[in-house]
Amino acid sequence: MKIRTKIQSYSSLFLSVMLILLSIIVLLAFLWISVERERDLLEDQASLIAENILSKDLISGDSDLMEPYTPDDGMVRIFGTDGRLVKSFTDEEDLQGLAVKAITEKGFDFTKADGDYVLTYRYPYPEEGKKLGMIEVTQPQDTLLDNLSTLALVLGGASLFVILLSILAGKWLANLILKPISIMSGTMKDIETSGEFKRIPLSDQSKDELQVMGVSFNRMIDRLERNYNQQQQFLSDASHELKTPITVIESYSSLLKRWGMKDEAIQEEAVEAIHHEAIRMKTADGTSAPVGFPNGTLSGYGRKDRTYFVL
Repeated sequence: MKIRTKIQSYSSLFLSVMLILLSIIVLLAFLWISVERERDLLEDQASLIAENILSKDLISGDSDLMEPYTPDDGMVRIFGTDGRLVKSFTDEEDLQGLAVKAITEKGFDFTKADGDYVLTYRYPYPEEGKKLGMIEVTQPQDTLLDNLSTLALVLGGASLFVILLSILAGKWLANLILKPISIMSGTMKDIETSGEFKRIPLSDQSKDELQVMGVSFNRMIDRLERNYNQQQQFLSDASHELKTPITVIESYSSLLKRWGMKDEAIQEEAVEAIHHEAIRMKTADGTSAPVGFPNGTLSGYGRKDRTYFVL
């Protein structure tokens, strides 16, 4: 997998995970805040009923007296101390089948009534003789769930849009980051193909790691080119300096081949000359290095008529 593809994939994946987590957190926060608000409303409604339950004769009077205290599309039920239903009021038939739970203490219940979610709050109230009854206020949560679904759709659509935008941005970012690397790779291919030493064009405005890598690459090319030129110069000098002793050896060996095998004087002279030139090629009379070859990589020795170089 190319680096460009990795950058795009990993950045999009990371952003997708973050958006999903953020959406879940937002939905949970919205649900919690909404439920808390509904609880406060039901609690206030139940407290208002408890304050007026005796003065307004809500228990013994007509059921319509509880209408002003009933939430929109909700239900109010009043139970006695024995758990018996005393009074109820609702305009929604679906809520009439809501199961009656044990009346022990106040609290909230989030349940289902005929397939719909409802929030119920139970609140104890005082009766004659200091005994307690229970006020139950119920309200459907269809609006809350609809708002939650709408928010989920909005978050999902926004997240999808941001992810698609991040893919395009990731492509642009990958091209921006990898441009110097692409140029470097192309320069390396050109060097391999043409054999020429080329440098990467750099911008002075950028001071990042890729800029540092490009500068290091150009310095490496400078050093390689300098070493290559020194090597070529060395080969040229060595070839030039070796021509004379090789010519001498070749001449005397040809002399031996033609006449020296029968003439001891020529044979002795040729062998001595060949041996002398071989010694000169092998050893040095001096230790000084020639100009252009630092650190003593070559040792020079010479005669009056020529100079020899050895490694």
